[in-house]
Amino acid sequence: MKRRKVSDKILKGDLSPKQFLKLDAELNWVGMQIGQTEERLAFALGYLLPHEAREEWHPSGWHSYKGIREELEKTELE
Repeated sequence: MKRRKVSDKILKGDLSPKQFLKLDAELNWVGMQIGQTEERLAFALGYLLPHEAREEWHPSGWHSYKGIREELEKTELE
């Protein structure tokens, strides 16, 4: 839902370069969060092994964040 709102703002245009960069960064952040949620769900459903999860996320050319591989390796499912 948030991704849709941010995308709509970008598509409407009429943004200053600074506003566009801010919204673009927010969209990249939301995309990363969605990807991490997808990895968690895939792991929970048995479609992803911990070593297959990303070690690092690069939502933009100059940002990188730790992935959830370590989190999944510590998780034990019954």
